[in-house]
Amino acid sequence: MVRTLPFLLRRSRAQVRMLLAVLAVVVVGTTLAGASTLLLTSGREQASAAALRDVPAEDRTAQVLLTDVDADPREAVGTATRVLTDALDPLPVTASTWTSSTMRELPADAGGERRLGYLAGISDLADHATLVSGRWPVAGADPVETAVPSSAAERLGIGPGDRLDLAPGPDPADARAQAAPVSVLVVGTFSPTGGDPAWDRDLLAGRGWTAQYVIGAFGRLSLPAYGPFAVAPEALLGGNLGIRRVEVIASPDVTGASPGTLDRVAARLAGAQREMETALGDRAESAPLDAPLVRTLDRIAGQQAVTRSGVLAVTLLGLALTAAALDLAGRLVAARREQERHLLTARGAARRQLVGQAAAEGTVLALLAAAVAVPLAVVGYRLLVGLPAPAAAGLDGPTAIRPAVVVAAAVTALALAAVWTVPVLRPARPGRRSRRGALARSGADVLLVGLAVVGYLQLGGGPLGAGADVAVVVVPLLCLAAGAALAQRALPVVASVAERRAARARGLVLPVAAWEVARRPAATGAAFLVVLATAAATFAVATSSTWQTSQAAQSLARVGADLAVPAAGQSPLAESAAVRAATGGRVTPVIRRPVALGSLVGTGTGGDATTTLLALDTRRSGDLLPGVRAGALAPDARRGGLHLPAGAGSVTVRGSTDAGALSARPTLVVEDPAGTRVPLTGDDVPLDGRDHPVALRDPAGAPVAAGVELTVVAVQLDVQLLDGTQAVSGVVAGVALTLRIGGADGAPGTWRAGTAGDDVLLSPTSDVAVSAGTATVDLAVDVPLEAVEYGPAPLLVTAYEAPGTLPVVLSADLAEAGGFRRGTQLSLAVGTASLTAVVAGVVPYVPSSPGGPALIADSDALSRMLLAAGQPQPLPERWFASAVADPTGAVARLAEAGLRGAVTRAGLTADLERGATRIAVPLALGLLPLAAAVLVLAGAALHAAATRETRAGYVARLQALGAPRRAVRAGLLLESSAVSALSVLLGVAVGALAAVLLAGWLTSSDTGAAPVPAPVVQWPWGAESLLAAGLFALGVAVAVPAAVRLPRRASAGLLSDGAR
Repeated sequence: MVRTLPFLLRRSRAQVRMLLAVLAVVVVGTTLAGASTLLLTSGREQASAAALRDVPAEDRTAQVLLTDVDADPREAVGTATRVLTDALDPLPVTASTWTSSTMRELPADAGGERRLGYLAGISDLADHATLVSGRWPVAGADPVETAVPSSAAERLGIGPGDRLDLAPGPDPADARAQAAPVSVLVVGTFSPTGGDPAWDRDLLAGRGWTAQYVIGAFGRLSLPAYGPFAVAPEALLGGNLGIRRVEVIASPDVTGASPGTLDRVAARLAGAQREMETALGDRAESAPLDAPLVRTLDRIAGQQAVTRSGVLAVTLLGLALTAAALDLAGRLVAARREQERHLLTARGAARRQLVGQAAAEGTVLALLAAAVAVPLAVVGYRLLVGLPAPAAAGLDGPTAIRPAVVVAAAVTALALAAVWTVPVLRPARPGRRSRRGALARSGADVLLVGLAVVGYLQLGGGPLGAGADVAVVVVPLLCLAAGAALAQRALPVVASVAERRAARARGLVLPVAAWEVARRPAATGAAFLVVLATAAATFAVATSSTWQTSQAAQSLARVGADLAVPAAGQSPLAESAAVRAATGGRVTPVIRRPVALGSLVGTGTGGDATTTLLALDTRRSGDLLPGVRAGALAPDARRGGLHLPAGAGSVTVRGSTDAGALSARPTLVVEDPAGTRVPLTGDDVPLDGRDHPVALRDPAGAPVAAGVELTVVAVQLDVQLLDGTQAVSGVVAGVALTLRIGGADGAPGTWRAGTAGDDVLLSPTSDVAVSAGTATVDLAVDVPLEAVEYGPAPLLVTAYEAPGTLPVVLSADLAEAGGFRRGTQLSLAVGTASLTAVVAGVVPYVPSSPGGPALIADSDALSRMLLAAGQPQPLPERWFASAVADPTGAVARLAEAGLRGAVTRAGLTADLERGATRIAVPLALGLLPLAAAVLVLAGAALHAAATRETRAGYVARLQALGAPRRAVRAGLLLESSAVSALSVLLGVAVGALAAVLLAGWLTSSDTGAAPVPAPVVQWPWGAESLLAAGLFALGVAVAVPAAVRLPRRASAGLLSDGAR
């Protein structure tokens, strides 16, 4: 027996080109595995770091809220800080405190109106506010130094150098509010950073003042409040100034933290609540711990799980393509070495020795491939993440060779070498395929199809957990492999048909090509690889297009429009004007409120989701509400109103009564050009027969800016007793009221009078007229004084007719949960009002509330019904802006106007498509067509090289029979073109079917849940056509040189080979 090593070396030198081609295929697969490993290790860590870096600072904190602390809260604060710092170890931690006092009484204003104020000690105030004038307060001063928000300072008429006395609070039931009076010296003013979530800790949310701050548990007293009066934290913590609460915030520095460290920190924070309670003891009544950092890490982990499944699925497809190419190489090499194997067996070589030779050769190939692939994987990964999109996502950090990459490359190389080695040990026999082999292949195909069907049925089991979804990873490969195996069986059928047609042909080219395909299995040896590669590549392109389209649809469903602007809690009219000015688009105010449907609680899929009501002007909603016809939910009768082109001018109220002492409080419900509807309320006016000028204020307590176009759609006058001690039994007062509004024009339209709610039912009469630029509303009614003994009589005059029912459109999950259908009547609880709603339709989802139970109503209809029910006018929770030319610039302009937190559809789409934790999937899908093209090229080259000798004998025999060289060349080219074209077409069909079945399942939301709306499978014809044409061209390009050379080099000496 010839010694193994010298024999292998001699054979390798003789077959060096083929072995180099095999090595190249193994290197491609191993490099793909190494690069994918880097994407799932280094890429995952860099993506997590980038995602953590991009979230707001508040989402990277851990904090505890201390209430009812003892007389000296400093020890409780120190203990809470220590517990948080220990839980976050070894991360560097910056601790800060926000301390708030109880509400105190400020000196009354010039009119004697009571006012409230409160102290706050904010250790990092300079990080959340901008100093406008003066300086920041310092500890140890006497009197206590303070800095005041500039908005509060303007309304109080104070500035640096002024001194204020803060008396005990107005709530006698609150012992903490009865702390000793304190004098403060104003040393500066500041402006809170707009949109900074840290100001959510402030009693007034950073607004500086409010017109109505509710005092006491029952809310019977509401007064204007101002603050915070920021003092040095030490002054408040150690000064016995009546502390209401202390919030301790720990902000860790997560830069460079490893995933393992973050996981351990999250685990300790999850159990830190009990340790906090034990350590504090009775120094604080309650100390709830909140860890936004843990929620952020959980969200990132969920997104990484979704990404991991997609990357693994694509990697598995790439490795399967490599295995198919190596299986082809093994079969071709086995056929070429068939005579050699017979010779070795005849000379006494045992099967064990042949196995050893093959294993040694495969091991060498695997080691060489791994050695080459590891650095190639690192270089390829660096080139990949250096592209603009992944670099912008933060994945372009330093990358080194990791042990996991070496292990993955070595294992992959050995596995692929084994795939190549097995066919070498089982060389194909000459002649027709045996019946047993055909049955075995049929059984394998049936088994593969069965596995694909079972796997497909396992899809859609629910959101992903912390690990990868096995079905999502494996099913695409099973389906594509099963489809390619079945498609390959169409080749013999087509070849036999072509052979029968070729028999009737008069020329030589068609018969040569048809006979070669039909009678020589080797001619179609690379067909399975081409079919599978084409299917995988077209499937990847379709899935990538579906992915991108779905992310855009999901972002529209979440945002609701081109731009969504949350309300900042200031004047709704001023905010509406600011949104219109900043966006330059079509602005729609949106009301969002939690509601209840009768006794139905928990209307979500899980049974505990809150139902959300979304109300907007459906007449002007345009395409904001998919599936809802414009105006379908709006009242049939359009409203009228008093048009005020430059806003409300002077407003006066005059009233008289023939019995008792009464007063009236006027409220004008107005609407701006965007449809923002707001109540403007004035002070109580005595009904003494005299004109009383009224200053109107919006719900935030701000006066209405001049020059804002408005339309008055309703007027409410609340008539109540001026003196609660007067006799009311049996007394009926004839009340006459006149309200005049300056600056009106146009016809007033038709108005209707009545009462709001059903507590007091009266029958007022009204007359509304416009003359000489002044609108006059006259109202007359008989009021039994007993009816207003315990509350006002709300007289309501409206420029519309109140609808009897509220038409609504339900989300599909809400309709399914409640068994609602078109025409169903619902009892809809909005606040304390119970409205009768009727289902006008069902849509898959409600914009800005996808995935949750929600319903849509018209804002005008909702406003009419709530006013008629005596409920406050609902205010916009956000604004939708459509047709915005520059969304990014609009966001910046909104921030300058104090409206932060705006979300753009384009920005969210970019985050969903190319965010740090999402971009790996489109990257992997983009690599698959490239890998498929490389492997098709390598497979075609292997096939051409391995079948060269067999084809040479066949060509020699044709030429010996007198076939012209040109005809033989044309026949060979036609054969290769036909096989390549048919294989590519079958692959496209398999890829299209797989895309229809699987692309939607592989497209997920960033949480791993089913996307809303459901994905629509995309088939980009242009890209798919170019891809198919390119793969066909690669297959033909490799065949052209062989077709040109073989007729030239074939000789009579090869006739014996051709006879085989």
